[in-house]
Amino acid sequence: MRRLIFLTLSILIISGCSSTPDSVSDQALSTTSTDSQYEDSDAISELNDTEKLSLASNYLLEQDFNNVRLVLDSMEFERLVPKHQTEFGLLVVELNIKSDRPNDALIWLNGNNSYVFDNLDRKNQIRVSQWRATAWEFNGQFLAAARERIFISSILNSDQLTVNNELIWADLQFVNEDDLLRISKIDDDSDLSGWAALAYTNIKSGKDLELQVDAINKWQKLNKGHPAAKSLPGGLDLLKNLVLERPKHIGIMIPLTGPLKNSGEAIMNGFMTAYYRASATGRMFPKVTFIDTNKESDPIKAYRQLEEAGAQLVIGPLEKKNVRKLKSLNKLPIPVLTLNTTDHDLDIKPNFYQFSLNPEDEATQVAIRANQQGFHRAAILVPANSWGDRIYQAFRSQFNQTSGDVVSVVKYENAANRELIQVVRKLLNLDTSIKRAEIIESIIGENVEYEPRRRKDIDFIFVAAMPSEARQLKPLLDFQYAADIPVYGISTIFSGKVAPDLDKDIESVQFLDMPWQIQSPELKTQAYRVFGEQNVTPYNRLYAMGADIFQLYPRLKQLKFNDASRVHGYTGVLSMDLQGRIKRELSWAVITNGIAVPVKLMPDIDEQ
Repeated sequence: MRRLIFLTLSILIISGCSSTPDSVSDQALSTTSTDSQYEDSDAISELNDTEKLSLASNYLLEQDFNNVRLVLDSMEFERLVPKHQTEFGLLVVELNIKSDRPNDALIWLNGNNSYVFDNLDRKNQIRVSQWRATAWEFNGQFLAAARERIFISSILNSDQLTVNNELIWADLQFVNEDDLLRISKIDDDSDLSGWAALAYTNIKSGKDLELQVDAINKWQKLNKGHPAAKSLPGGLDLLKNLVLERPKHIGIMIPLTGPLKNSGEAIMNGFMTAYYRASATGRMFPKVTFIDTNKESDPIKAYRQLEEAGAQLVIGPLEKKNVRKLKSLNKLPIPVLTLNTTDHDLDIKPNFYQFSLNPEDEATQVAIRANQQGFHRAAILVPANSWGDRIYQAFRSQFNQTSGDVVSVVKYENAANRELIQVVRKLLNLDTSIKRAEIIESIIGENVEYEPRRRKDIDFIFVAAMPSEARQLKPLLDFQYAADIPVYGISTIFSGKVAPDLDKDIESVQFLDMPWQIQSPELKTQAYRVFGEQNVTPYNRLYAMGADIFQLYPRLKQLKFNDASRVHGYTGVLSMDLQGRIKRELSWAVITNGIAVPVKLMPDIDEQ
């Protein structure tokens, strides 16, 4: 979703440069038709350079990337006249951006051939700058992208500037807090330092809505001439109204008895921990009414009860079947934030929002991370169950979109060490190598000294496993000749407990997890103190979810109406899609000396 937003808004800025979305000269665009005859390389070779560039441009407009490459590959860049070299470079960059090849785009934008973009008119300066920023964003280098967008701001018209400011803001939501603080103190770039100061202020004050309003008002007074002070980005201009309009009575329907009692209580306790911490400021906070959905199993009846009680927002239900049933209502008079999601339908239902700790979102982010690292061939280990199937499908869907290929996938049925050895051997194709040696031995009647050879076409391994399984799989991978292959995982591989003696077995594995688990915020310490660490730890992520519900309840309108809006929560950086689903951007960590250590997505441009 994040990549789509950046690309879509960048295209809006570029299209604002001209009524014609051209990639090369206007004359070239109008001269050649994309007739199927040109798909033959012999026919293409008969065209002159102007005709080839026109043909490639038209193919690009039609999203026919294969034929664009076919045409461009028929041309010799060094022999082109300067005008055609520039048109060629613009086509190559746009092709690589639109076909999810940001690194290839950056080779042209920042490499030896970047001179072709030196003397562009305003329209193409904007185009190149937007593509460069988009490439940085695809690569996870958000500070570099923000710098680029700030650099080009001076030549944008007012409509383009509004969109560009939202993109700058969206970029800065993914910059490390320490970097934001450092940049905010740099005097030689007042625009960038001002943006960084606003982003840092937003994060640090974001756990308390009224504190956030006060902090942003103070920033505006200190930065009256800054572009963001004139028109606050990311829905920040809505915050004052959100304080006034936030619900004064919240109804929460979750299971507090029965089989899901522990999960429901963890969410409730996380919510109330955040609630009581905020209420200690002396400000007014909403009345909260709970309904136990184990006792009132009909979510529609529970919703009606809360409506009659005067609730202005309903949180829940937790069970997926109840979420589906509640969504089936023709009309929802009061908004609902469910604690699970329906199937991935595209229906937009008013007053219906969904929040869950969806593992498919994590698998998608792993695929994006792998693409940013330049990895194109994946091997996958997942459990042989419906959960594993969902993880695999989500990963593969995203990875295939970025020209990635799953070259090996093995599903394991249990965590027995003997079976896992066979699983790992199959993943690496070692079982075939071993079998081949056994056949030779049986033919010659003698033992043969050999070293099994694993497959060499694996760029990285993606593992979806519980901590106990992950702690077996990584050593087995190392022992089975795969110690040099990067291993990525989702949050389930990490227990959340500091256990270096156990987690040394997943040393060097990079994985996604929520800030609550990796950074140990003060609210987590408070929950441990109130409810007991031994009681909280097994349900840590649900406590974090409850705490984030408290952050989300007054901000749903902000997230709904502004794509660049983000809430820096305990479960991740939160945004909302068109269907009202809360999306989470998790943090990356790596096990070092048995301890989970936060890592940056990528080193940024000013660190290289």
